[in-house]
Amino acid sequence: MKSPGDLAKLSRELLKITVEAPLSAEMDGRIGYAKHSLDSYNSGNSRNGYNRKTLKGGYGKIEIETPRDRNGTFESVFGADISPALVSQVTDAALDKVVEWQTRPLDSVCPILYLDCIVVKIRQDKRVINKAAYVALGVNIHGHKELLGLWMSENEGALSGYRC
Repeated sequence: MKSPGDLAKLSRELLKITVEAPLSAEMDGRIGYAKHSLDSYNSGNSRNGYNRKTLKGGYGKIEIETPRDRNGTFESVFGADISPALVSQVTDAALDKVVEWQTRPLDSVCPILYLDCIVVKIRQDKRVINKAAYVALGVNIHGHKELLGLWMSENEGALSGYRC
């Protein structure tokens, strides 16, 4: 059964992904090569696992993994000066995770399907407006819940945001 707790859990998972992916991309930019790259050999610095951190916010506590380097120089600090290239790299990393989620294979059978909508307030063009957030949640044949779709519309209605 879908509950507010399920939606909160989904929100925490999405937030975790959107925080961790840019951190990984920022680490790539900092040390000069991608994860598992052969360029790491004799580079003077390399990845060294992760530190666990807890974010506290509107969805409760979220545990994230922040990358670390051997020299202990990697930090992600709000308000730091960063280059436009790094911003692009971090954005691309987050978008890659979104595309990966959108193109993942789904089970061919989903015996239970929940469709719901919640109206949320968002900031757009320097003002706060209402938008409808639709959620399609399925339960597979093993009884596990899976988010099948998530999209926004200008308003709530039977055909709002529906596309074949």
